[in-house]
Amino acid sequence: VLLPCVVVSSVTVGKISGSIGLMPKSSTNIFVAHPLKGDWYYEMQFLGYNYRMTDIQAALGISQLTKLDFFVDRRRQIADLYNKAFKENPYFDIPVEKDYACSSYHLYPIRIKDKYKDKKREIFSKLREKGLGVQVHYITYLYTGIHTIKKWDTKKNYAL
Repeated sequence: VLLPCVVVSSVTVGKISGSIGLMPKSSTNIFVAHPLKGDWYYEMQFLGYNYRMTDIQAALGISQLTKLDFFVDRRRQIADLYNKAFKENPYFDIPVEKDYACSSYHLYPIRIKDKYKDKKREIFSKLREKGLGVQVHYITYLYTGIHTIKKWDTKKNYAL
C-alpha cells in the first residue's frame, strides 16, 4: 500500500504507542520487523487504551474539515501520478475507480499479480529503493502475535 499523505487525524481510535518499522526490539518499540517474513511484517507486543480526543482536538479536527477538499484533491493528484507511473507495470494491479465513485485515496492499494507473489520481497524492496513507502495493510490477525497476549493486567500502566 502506498501512503501518499494523511488527511484528517482527529479521530477516535484505539491507540497503539510506539515505533513502526525495522528498528531493534526494545521496550518502546511495539512493532518489530520479522526477518523471515519480509520487512513489511510487524507484531503488536501489547495492547493499549482506547483514547478519546479532547474538546480542543475535536475543534482542531473540525477546523481541518474546511481544508478537506484541498486534501482530497491533492491525494487524487498523487494517485494520478501513481496511475500513470504504474499503468504498464507487469507485477501488480493498481486501483480502479468506478464511475459512480470518487476515492479520497486514503491508501493506494496495489495487488501483486498471482504469478509474481513469490517475488513480493523483491518488488517491495525495489519500490522502497525508489522512495515509495509500501506496507502490507493489514497483516492477517493470526500473524500479528496479538492473540498470544495471555491476560490484560488491569493493575499495570500501559501508557508509555
